[in-house]
Amino acid sequence: MDHLKSKKIDRELALEILNWKYEKPYELYNNEVNEESLNELLANPYTAVIGENEYLTGFYCYGESSQVPAGRPSGVYKLPALDVGIGMNPEITGKGKGKLFFTFVLSELQKLFPDKKMRLTVAAFNERAIKLYENTGFIKEGEFKSGATAFITMVKN
Repeated sequence: MDHLKSKKIDRELALEILNWKYEKPYELYNNEVNEESLNELLANPYTAVIGENEYLTGFYCYGESSQVPAGRPSGVYKLPALDVGIGMNPEITGKGKGKLFFTFVLSELQKLFPDKKMRLTVAAFNERAIKLYENTGFIKEGEFKSGATAFITMVKN
């Protein structure tokens, strides 16, 4: 997984991502395979992260696509920042590969948006991800709820 590259998401990659299944308690990140979900990945700034042997390691997105819509009324997205979202292939989550993956994503986005403050949104129960984000310089900024799920926004200058 040392040699990562970005690749525009095509229909085949989008379908592979939509079919990923995460174990409890991460099932919140499972998607439905339908035209609406497919269009979300194809029509918005989503990028695949490809590893060795063309292995689909994960993806990232930025802008409104990275926001949890329920957070908008609470004002967590009011301050200017580049919203970042990531998804990692469930086959490799929890295996110590997150930092390499996430630092690659941050590096790619910093090339596109130099000197931009970055913000991400994470489910409050996702302690693995929160630890990763803290270890890469993100700090907690805000919080909100969507249904029964609490979310945290984190920022990095």
